[in-house]
Amino acid sequence: MIEESICLLYHEYAKHFPEYADFWLHLAGEEERHAEIVTSLLRDFEQGTLMIQAAHYNPAEYHDLLESITKAVRTAQTIPITIRHALRFALHLEGTYAEQHLEEIFATVAPGLLDTLTQLHEDTLRHRQTIADLYESLPYVQRAASAPVR
Repeated sequence: MIEESICLLYHEYAKHFPEYADFWLHLAGEEERHAEIVTSLLRDFEQGTLMIQAAHYNPAEYHDLLESITKAVRTAQTIPITIRHALRFALHLEGTYAEQHLEEIFATVAPGLLDTLTQLHEDTLRHRQTIADLYESLPYVQRAASAPVR
């Protein structure tokens, strides 16, 4: 699941950038909460109270996104990266169609589910703004994080 993978990546970034660990761990916690919500949405899909709108859902896009997150986790575990690089990738993730348009992908007949989808969308917008604010506050040159010793 995309949210679980993003959570893992943000935990990896927290290890790499201890001075920003609280920032990354907060985002990871929210992604973990989002994963729980999406798991619940999938149960609703299985029960028939939620439908996936095929016109707005592209399985290949999800697969590619999961692959890119997995690659980013491996990269963060093996080579030094800068905080700016990590923030740029996080902005990319939070701006993907999958993160931005859940309410278009899922169609619901249950009253509370639309509110849930709207909340996920608003959380994603807030994540993007928080990441962008930190990115803009950084000096242009940032040191690379040390690759972890394995």
